[in-house]
Amino acid sequence: MIQIDLATLVKRLNPFAKQALEMAASECMSQQASEITVAHMLLQMLVIPRSDVRVIAERTGISAEDLRQALTVESYPGGRSAEGYPSFSPMLIEWLKESWLLASAQMQHSELRSGVLLLTLLHSPLRYIPPAAARLLTAINRDQLQQDFTAWTKESAESVDLAGGQAFRATETGDTLLGPLCQKYDRRRP
Repeated sequence: MIQIDLATLVKRLNPFAKQALEMAASECMSQQASEITVAHMLLQMLVIPRSDVRVIAERTGISAEDLRQALTVESYPGGRSAEGYPSFSPMLIEWLKESWLLASAQMQHSELRSGVLLLTLLHSPLRYIPPAAARLLTAINRDQLQQDFTAWTKESAESVDLAGGQAFRATETGDTLLGPLCQKYDRRRP
């Protein structure tokens, strides 16, 4: 299996998705959670106004509050972290990798945005999130979202960023909370 450096993968996140991951890491640290999960990151995507995830949820009639509650049910499983930093859950890393593959190879995106992360999750929701949250997301037609992604996300702040003509910029992770977390993961990898 091909190994991808986590820091390199995090650099591919657009500013909104990166902010959601940073917020998830910060929340996990404050809760002393041992792992940052897909549910943690998805919760933070719901907090960001006009993110792809929020816009898609609104379009399909999914209450952001109901989804938040369904995700929160199992957001802090497992023990407390004795270390200062939580680790990335294996499922979160797999989700990011699969999402980058979808974004770059199939959708020709140069950055990984929250809507593509959601689209990847919709391919196998029970693998990544609690059953209650997966049930809520059945309101989203995955195939239609993928086919009409641009139309579905045109009101998103993430689309405005793209429309503004900003070039892809691989931001460094070293000076953010994500830097030590990526280094911790990459050191543990075989």
